[in-house]
Amino acid sequence: MDKRYIPRHMAGPLRRALLTFPVVVLGGARQVGKSCMLTSEKALKGREYRTVDDPSVSLPLRSNADAYLGQFRRVTLDEAQREPELFLALKRLVDTDRTAGRYLVSGSAQF
Repeated sequence: MDKRYIPRHMAGPLRRALLTFPVVVLGGARQVGKSCMLTSEKALKGREYRTVDDPSVSLPLRSNADAYLGQFRRVTLDEAQREPELFLALKRLVDTDRTAGRYLVSGSAQF
């Protein structure tokens, strides 16, 4: 954990939601510390972390979101609002596999 990281109160409820739901969405205003929490919080360690700002993530999401997302056991997708197709793929994948905590999606705009 980053020595400068200040633990967020939201981490506990987020962790509990991941134990129950296949998709958990963390939304909020820009620059409030969502990405910092997702990469620094101990309760979220052990998850793959990907940001849709990265072309190595956004391009596969555009070309075949189901295949890209299907490769992960537990993944956090930050800045998800940048790829609207992501949400339809999540719906399709969750319709076939409702494993709790599989997808954590974060963004700063309306999805």
